[in-house]
Amino acid sequence: MLLEKMKLQAMRFTSESARQQDKIDEMITEAKGRKKTRKEEATDMAVSQLLDRSHQLNEMYQKDREEHETVLAERLQQQQLKSDDKQSNDKMEENTSKLSDNKRSKMKQRPLPRL
Repeated sequence: MLLEKMKLQAMRFTSESARQQDKIDEMITEAKGRKKTRKEEATDMAVSQLLDRSHQLNEMYQKDREEHETVLAERLQQQQLKSDDKQSNDKMEENTSKLSDNKRSKMKQRPLPRL
């Protein structure tokens, strides 16, 4: 009878030990899952922040590029206007010089009065 009680006690102890080990394994699995989830959340947050920063930089780059193109277009337009003005001034000077040359040539053609 004592032997049976000891066997029964050993079976209870073994089953309780196995149950406790199962609980411990389950708790470890849950902890690993939570840790993995935290890592994934931290990674997801970091990736999200990097993507946001990337979008901000892309927007800044696009805005800067548009401003640069606008300024460049304005400069080209101003240079074109200056060039056009210079050409028109050159033509006007050329015309006035032609007129004065014509006057000189006419004067040369007329004989000088005799005194």
